Parts: sequence; structure tokens; C-alpha cells
Amino acid sequence: MKTYLEFITEALNPTDYLPIQKKSVELFLGRMQPVHKAHLAIIKMMNNPIVALVKGAKTSLDKNKNPFDTDYQLELLKKLKTKAELIVVPTGYIPDIISLIRKEGKEVTAIYAGADRFKGYQGQIASFNKQMPEDKQITVTMKETPRVTSATIVRTAIIDDDIETFKKSMPKELWGEFDKMKDILK
Repeated sequence: MKTYLEFITEALNPTDYLPIQKKSVELFLGRMQPVHKAHLAIIKMMNNPIVALVKGAKTSLDKNKNPFDTDYQLELLKKLKTKAELIVVPTGYIPDIISLIRKEGKEVTAIYAGADRFKGYQGQIASFNKQMPEDKQITVTMKETPRVTSATIVRTAIIDDDIETFKKSMPKELWGEFDKMKDILK
């Protein structure tokens, strides 16, 4: 038979009553067609990065802007050997992405984006927050990313067989992908 002290100690596990601590993460999202040096630089400056690869049904139909499939993009991102968690999302709607991440016990504290995306993302969050109780609202810091290159420049370099521009725009770990990307873009 258990003593009263043993019973109480077992029944009152203090961890059952502590507030749940969520892991803080930072979010970077995009189409990454393909992932390039600027993407990698952003990922490297993030704390606990989550990279959300946006694979919407509508945008995926435009093969000129979105020639690389999900599996290949994930393969490229993995070759960069970053500490980023990779997820695939159907849209760039920030509240849905954050809700998905929250379900995993994580809280997004910052979103990395170009200045051209700030107003749209802030508008999505403001609209979402108006409908939610205070404890469910989204509070994030927007961190502006530099515009160093673009996936359009990379795709054009591949099509034009311009290996020098490709190498200037791409992480060294992906230089060996030139021929495969060229085949995909044909």
C-alpha cells in the first residue's frame, strides 16, 4: 500500500500544471524556383528556421515560373545542409501556415520577406487577428530580406546556357545541378 506522500507525489505531477512552452521558430516562405544564394543567405541568418515551400495548384500550372516539382525542390534544399525544417504548403496565406506550425507546438516569432511582401503579409495577419481571441492572435516581427538575385535570373541563365551567371546566383552545393535543371527547362 502506498503512503499518502507517495500517492500525492504521483498524483500531482508538477509538469501537468506548468504552462506549455512553445518552441520559437522563424519562417521563410516562397516558391524557390530554384532555391538560390539569396534564399540560402536568409536561411542561414534565421533562428530555428522553417522554410515553407509554397506549392499552390494555380501557380504550379505556370511551368515557365514553376518548372521544378516538389520532390526536386526538396532535394535541392536538403543538399544545402541547413538546419531548416522544410514544409510544403498549398498557399502563401500566413495565418494558415502559422496555424499548421502551432499544431506542432511551435510559435513563429519572425517572418522573413522582401519589402514587396510586407503589406500583404501584414494585411493577412491583421484580418486574421480581428476574428480571433487575443490568445490565438498572431504577433510576429517582419524581417526584410535583401534582394540579391532572383529565381527568374537563374532560370534565364540556365536557358541561355550561361553557366557563369548560374554560378554567381547559386550556392556552390548546387552547381552540379545545371544540366539537370537545363533538361527540366527544355
